[in-house]
Amino acid sequence: MIAEGLALFFGQRVLVFDLDAQGMISRMLMSPTALDQAARERRTMIDLLRSYALGQPGALPYSIAPRVGDLQELRRSGESGRIDLVPSHPQALAGYRTVEDELQRVYPSHRADQIIARMIDADLQRIDDYYDVVLFDCSAGLASTSLAALRLSSIVLAPTMLERNSINALLDFLRIILEGDLSRDGQVSHRVYVLMTMFMRSNPAQQLLFDTVQRGMQGLNAISTPIAHSVAIQRAVLHPGEGASRLAREKYSSSFNELQALENAVYAIATAPQGRQQLRVVAANQ
Repeated sequence: MIAEGLALFFGQRVLVFDLDAQGMISRMLMSPTALDQAARERRTMIDLLRSYALGQPGALPYSIAPRVGDLQELRRSGESGRIDLVPSHPQALAGYRTVEDELQRVYPSHRADQIIARMIDADLQRIDDYYDVVLFDCSAGLASTSLAALRLSSIVLAPTMLERNSINALLDFLRIILEGDLSRDGQVSHRVYVLMTMFMRSNPAQQLLFDTVQRGMQGLNAISTPIAHSVAIQRAVLHPGEGASRLAREKYSSSFNELQALENAVYAIATAPQGRQQLRVVAANQ
């Protein structure tokens, strides 16, 4: 959704890395047929990591699936916005541990996340002019790919459900995981923005918690526009199949204006003067 909004409303050229081994964003942006084909042709995230383990940098362009998604506006010729994807196929789930072991054997003096981050960064520098935003999508926790994304990112967007346990889990994540060697200056939270999800304005407890986070709860930054609990959004993320094409207002229906407001907030953060922007979207609770 964030990638679509940046491309649609602001004409951004977005490159998405699907670093979640379950491949959820790939299934949202690509049809099952296209995703299966990418796996057969060895053009997925796991194949990119295997090329790194073999000491073969520079494979990133081959792994990128161009112009994915089903928004009709982004398929029209002459449009500046686009979404490209390094996909992840769910069949590769069991292979990530093997690849990490291979990377450690080739580079025994470094952790797997350090190796992955260094090699992706080197590949990105070769194609830096082709993209305005690089977005890493991954799960929360200590997976090497997730930690690599944190190393590469200048901004972290943390989707978090608006309930106390989820907020506390996010605070623990920031305190325990990010304050180690992943911290650039000892103050990680300044570049982490909470994206509150499943929001219902009619729920008094959620509204109170939303206001508390907005006021900077324990140093958190918050994106002013939450993602509402919406059937329209839940339906929108389903890819309708091979060759399908939807207008944005058809896809998001009653949630279209909320989507636009959210993208305005994200774009303001993404275009702050901090150099190349790489947004890392982390699910705080799985």
